[in-house]
Amino acid sequence: MDGYNTFVKQVSPYISFFYSAAYAIAGNRGTAERVLIDALTRSYFKDAVSSPMGIRDAIVSQIRAAAFERLDDAAAANAWQSFGIPETVKSPILQVLKNENAETQRLAVLRFGCAMTHREIARVTSLTDEEIREKLSVFKIHLEGELKARNRSGVNTERACMKAIRQQMNAAGRIDSAFVLHEVEQEVSGRQKPKRLLIRTVKVALFCIFGVICSLILWTVLILVLA
Repeated sequence: MDGYNTFVKQVSPYISFFYSAAYAIAGNRGTAERVLIDALTRSYFKDAVSSPMGIRDAIVSQIRAAAFERLDDAAAANAWQSFGIPETVKSPILQVLKNENAETQRLAVLRFGCAMTHREIARVTSLTDEEIREKLSVFKIHLEGELKARNRSGVNTERACMKAIRQQMNAAGRIDSAFVLHEVEQEVSGRQKPKRLLIRTVKVALFCIFGVICSLILWTVLILVLA
């Protein structure tokens, strides 16, 4: 399990971020937990940590895939509340987002934190593509007004939103990392056991074949000597 231990060291600092992404996409904490475990398990076998797109984006991609497979579960218990932005937050972007309703907060997390397209967001919400664009546009108008008031109107809002929201995702993702990683380890071990059994069976079969061949050679030599 050396490979798994290396994987754990690489993903551990981002578990809270990944859970925030899973929660935003799935829409409820129960499904988010299962989605995160599935995504991390897939990421281990697909060596996502070596992806050229970067470990966070690679695993968020697996989280999206796992969540899309559980859309019915998520839709049945959609309980997204809010992004959990503290009152003392200093980021002007998060201050503006904190004053938006829970639905807009989720859309912003999906768009800027999880890098989802409007079409992908529509799949995990009850909104149309047009409604999503409209609500995000209103948020941007509010944000640009706040930045202008602070003489920061030249800021690239897309990049600034991504940076601020991702930082908050890392702080807001309240999940027992040890539990998640233990569950992932169980999944990984469960999938590796059949492979290990097959390898062991092949080794035993090859050893038996080798023994039979050696026996035949020995008997052939003895017959020739005695003859």
